[in-house]
Amino acid sequence: MRKNTKVVMYCFVVLLFVLYLFFANDIVSAITNASANINKIELNEVLSKDRVNYSVDTVYMYDDFLQSVSIQLWAFCETDEPNESKEISVIFASDNNAYKITGLNTKRQDVNNAFAETKKIKGNMHGLQCEFSAIPIKNGTYTVYIYCKENDENYGLEKTDIVLQKSGSGIKRYINENITNSTNEEKKESKKCDIDSEAIVSVKLLSAVLKKLI
Repeated sequence: MRKNTKVVMYCFVVLLFVLYLFFANDIVSAITNASANINKIELNEVLSKDRVNYSVDTVYMYDDFLQSVSIQLWAFCETDEPNESKEISVIFASDNNAYKITGLNTKRQDVNNAFAETKKIKGNMHGLQCEFSAIPIKNGTYTVYIYCKENDENYGLEKTDIVLQKSGSGIKRYINENITNSTNEEKKESKKCDIDSEAIVSVKLLSAVLKKLI
């Protein structure tokens, strides 16, 4: 009887684990509110009319449970119109997915001072402090874009040279294997990480539970 109970418990835990693998991203995102400032979009639907002047100051990727990312930059489009509702955001785009990530617009008087005599720059809200969790982002290689909308007349999308790799082990700068001549073994190891981040944590949790049951 006791043996049968253990078998039933074992099957139940395995079933829960399988279900968790399917819904891990949604569960963790809901608990941590990880997707609060991340929206999935279609890149080809983002309207672009003007050139975006920009500079990415910092990109930090933290080795923590939430796979936290912090990006600081400034951006503006030239305009003659009022821009009280100016919008700046970061877009991650791969071959299959695209995400628009918003943040806190900040004052950058230094940017205004630098371009006041050479560009049609309005106001001083040209900074963006963007902090988010990469958990909701699907695995893939992402090019980083900057979207800036000064007003209904002037807006643009600019592709940067920043490329990031999201995998089961987290998010990091992308390194082209053709350039670095990675060995076959390194490629195999990278493929092993090609599952969602929560799955790695889940395997450890399942192993701990099963040890207690057996």
